[in-house]
Amino acid sequence: MRVLADGEPHDAGDILARAQTLGLLPQSTTRKYMYIALHEYVERTRGAGRDPEFVQVSALGELAREFTSETGIPVAAVLDGSQRLAEAVEREVFAIAAEAFANIRQHARASHVDLSLQRCDEGVRLTIRDDGVGFAPDHDRGGRFGIVGMKERAAAAGARLAIESGPETGTLVEIRLGPRG
Repeated sequence: MRVLADGEPHDAGDILARAQTLGLLPQSTTRKYMYIALHEYVERTRGAGRDPEFVQVSALGELAREFTSETGIPVAAVLDGSQRLAEAVEREVFAIAAEAFANIRQHARASHVDLSLQRCDEGVRLTIRDDGVGFAPDHDRGGRFGIVGMKERAAAAGARLAIESGPETGTLVEIRLGPRG
């Protein structure tokens, strides 16, 4: 895996896509390793003298580009990295975003996704909205841990997580972090 993460994220994606095309890795494994490569890229660039705001925005932007590349579903991204997040919080927020995109890919049947990272009065707000089939958020999904994991990660980051959805209304995932997040 180290070799895959030594280049820029799109290089790792190209290598992983080739491995998947050759049948060396199943599609789900490819996505898993791509996210690992992105995490390693974020950690590597942090120590390489790059602007930390760039790293945060870059990782989310790469996540959106990879999602579109894999699914064909366009993502409109508005990413403002002017509010710096603590490293541990940034990792949790990225993991929540990755899970939201995985849920869209697997369940939503969406044709468009909006991704926004912006400063707000309370600090920082990350939103991911799709125009898919939606779901009943209070419905027990039995054996599904994606949303549970998102809630746990938000709590660990000191963030508020809100998920709004309903049948045929799409889904909105919103994370709000205080100014010290």
